Order: sequence, then C-alpha cells, then structure tokens
Amino acid sequence: MREAVIVSAVRSPVGKFRGGLSPLKPHELAAVVVKEAVSRSRIDPALVDEVMFGCVMGKEYNNVARVVALASGLPVGTPAISFDRQCGTSLNAVAYASALIEGGMYGAIVAGGVEMDTRRPWLLARTEQAFQAAPPEFLHPTVTPPEYGNAGMVQTAENVARKYGVTRTDCDAYAVESHRRAIAAWDAGYFGSQILPVVVPAGKGASATVCRDETMRQSDLATMGSLRVASGLADGVVTAGNSSPNCDGASALVVMEKDMAEAYGAAILGACRGFVSVGVEPDYMGMGPVTAIGKLLKAKGMTLSDIGVVEINEAFASQTIACSRELGIDPAKLNPNGGAIALGHPLAATGGILIAKTLAELERRGEEFGLISFCVGGGQGVALLVQRL
Repeated sequence: MREAVIVSAVRSPVGKFRGGLSPLKPHELAAVVVKEAVSRSRIDPALVDEVMFGCVMGKEYNNVARVVALASGLPVGTPAISFDRQCGTSLNAVAYASALIEGGMYGAIVAGGVEMDTRRPWLLARTEQAFQAAPPEFLHPTVTPPEYGNAGMVQTAENVARKYGVTRTDCDAYAVESHRRAIAAWDAGYFGSQILPVVVPAGKGASATVCRDETMRQSDLATMGSLRVASGLADGVVTAGNSSPNCDGASALVVMEKDMAEAYGAAILGACRGFVSVGVEPDYMGMGPVTAIGKLLKAKGMTLSDIGVVEINEAFASQTIACSRELGIDPAKLNPNGGAIALGHPLAATGGILIAKTLAELERRGEEFGLISFCVGGGQGVALLVQRL
C-alpha cells in the first residue's frame, strides 16, 4: 500500500503589517520558501508532479500557485493549482496532496500558502453606467449569501464569547499567555529548523534579512485591558490584542510517496493520518474546530488522550478558549509554543506553519500524534491528524 510522507516543512518568519517582509510581493516571498522546501527534500525539482498553493486575499493573481511555481524555478512543465479554504487553505492542500499520492496519482507534491496583508489589494465595484458621477464603491469580502448575514469575523468572535460565556479577562489572559509561550519558544530555539531567513531589498542597493517573527511582544493584563473593543460593543471582548494580527508570511511542504522519499534519502518528518472538513453555523464559525476534531477523532477511533500536541489556530482568543473548553483539551497540550495571537496568522500560510510547528514539537516531546484545526470564515472547520515518523 502506498504511503505519503512529509519530507520537508519550511516557513518564512512572520512579518508584522508593513514590517520587514513588506518590500516583497506575495509570489516573491512564496517562491523563496518553495525553493528551500524542494531543496531540503533532496529531489530533482523536475520530479515535483504538482504545486498546490493558496493566497486567500491575493486577488491580483489568477492562479497564484502557477505564478509561485514558475517564480521558484520549478520547470515550466510543473503544473500548479490554487487552493482556497480561507484560513485552512494550506492545511487542506497538504491533506489533499497526501490523498493524491496515496491514491497513486502523484509521487511528489509541493503544498503550502502565502499571505501578505501589507499588500492586500483593494477591490472596487464595477460602475453601473458610463461616466457616472458617483465614485465606485469598495467591495468587502463575502463569506455567505445575504440570508445568512455575511457576519464579519470580529462579530462571529463576539457571538462565540456571548454564547459560551467567555469574558474580556479570559481573552486578555489567554493572549498574554500566548505571547509568553511564543517568546519562550523562540528564546529556547524551538523554531530554528522551521524558519528560512528571508533577504529583502532595503533601498539604494542594500538588503536586510528577516530572521524572526515580528508580531510577538511582552505584555500583561493591564496593557491588554487598556485596549479598546474592536467591535464597538459596550460589552464586547474582542480587541486587537487578543486577536491574531494582520501580517505577512509563507509556508511550503513537500509531500512524497514513502518509497520514493527513501530512495532519494529524504528526511521523513511525519505523515498525515486523517483529515476532515465540516460546516457549522456561519455566525459561530469560530466553533468549527469542535465539530471537526470530534469528527476526526471518532473516525480514527481515538480520543484526546492519544494526542501529544493540539494546535488550534488562534484567530481570536474567544473562539480558541470556547473550543478548548468544549473539547476538554489539556492546556499543556494546546498551542504549547504560543499561537497566532502572538506568532501571527498569514491566512493561507498558517496551515503549513502549524504542521511544521506540530511535527517539531512532537519530536521534542517524544510524542507520536498531533492534531491541527482551524475555524474557517463562512462557517467551516478543518482538522488534520499528523503522526511523527
């Protein structure tokens, strides 16, 4: 029976909004990471059968995966397809890559994503008539049809907080701890093997190198508590401090058939052992991980006691807290090295980032299985089970 394995997992540092990575365009940042992922896999680039990549808000690209594949130096004959499951994009790409390899259709696939909020394009509505006097309107993302409300992400996070009794203090305390864990992990060198330092132009022929995530900060409850509520609600809990920040980043993984990987001497990091996607009420999209993780564990005949590390993407503290409480996750296993509140959430890239992060932490802890899950705008959830090999 064919088996798909992960042989390289690379990510850029996550740059803050208008930060160190901002001189690059999305495909330029992604290309650097893809090139490094293929290099670490030790295979001839010509053996890559497909590139599966995404950029959720990169509306300037018709097929960002193809642009990235060519920019990375892969042969012209390497096909590419773009993915979009919002925040779960690269997680989904890796899962589908594994399934296609195990189904005998491919031997090696590059999967990942990039997001650069700094360079997110503006969208304008088409004018209704020629030479109209009124200026065109800006378009805003549509995640549901009107009859479902098309609630913004901040509103869904407030909905979850109200329904599940998550307080402002809960959210702020969680955010402080996320930053503390992330800084401690960086200081301990836990992310070193995952990170590719990125060289960027610095003007007048000079260059600079971005080596470290830029969104972490030392904080405390008093500072967090001083931030205004983003929704404007009098009893709101969501702030910029207890939410994932706008940022820039990219990730890329190489998934290969196991015999092929062994033949080329690739370092086998782990494998995908299960994946599910689910739909949930759009107004409570933040609870997607509860349904997804429950479905996946049931399908695999496992419980949370079988899992060494759980990564739930920290889109907002309110939804991560609510999911953790509903599932009964041991806090020591959940996002042990900090999450997106501290480390950033470059939308399409975060799935790949969390796979790399989970596999490295499983190795450090001597654990076998990890779970990675996302809530998804529009009312979805995804979950992936990985095994360290």
